[in-house]
Amino acid sequence: MSADGKTVVNVAGMFPYKETGFASVGPLIDPSMYLAIDEINANADLLPEHWLVGAHEDTQCSGSGAIKAVIAHQLALDGVEPDVLIGGGCSGGCQSSALVAEAWQTPEIGWACTNIALSDKVTYPYFLRTTAPESAVAKVFNAVCEDHGWKKISFMTENQDLFR
Repeated sequence: MSADGKTVVNVAGMFPYKETGFASVGPLIDPSMYLAIDEINANADLLPEHWLVGAHEDTQCSGSGAIKAVIAHQLALDGVEPDVLIGGGCSGGCQSSALVAEAWQTPEIGWACTNIALSDKVTYPYFLRTTAPESAVAKVFNAVCEDHGWKKISFMTENQDLFR
């Protein structure tokens, strides 16, 4: 409980900060989490009985980095699990942290995790995403090709885990 009797909701932001073959977007992304928390807390019509508190950790855009970030959040809360996870910034990180979210029965909102495996609600029942899975991209390209009458297209890819 907060000082004014509201239920505290601990929001654990998980963003890639260190370069690991993927842009370190944490410094660009985490301010939006804090802005959203401030907006929610300032609006008496949104979650009126709750007070959101945010903290962020570096996932390093990796599975092990995401696990370290989740543990760091729990340690910062004196062993208590966060109420919601926001992140991990990469599918590998989300796949790891989503398993922890399932064990804790804590929702995780992935903002950039596109791996189709994360759509498996048996394995990742507490994972939600704000971006489409990779499988949706094929449908979009197909529609664009049909709309333009294209018979062939080509793709260039990057050879990083993020893009495999």
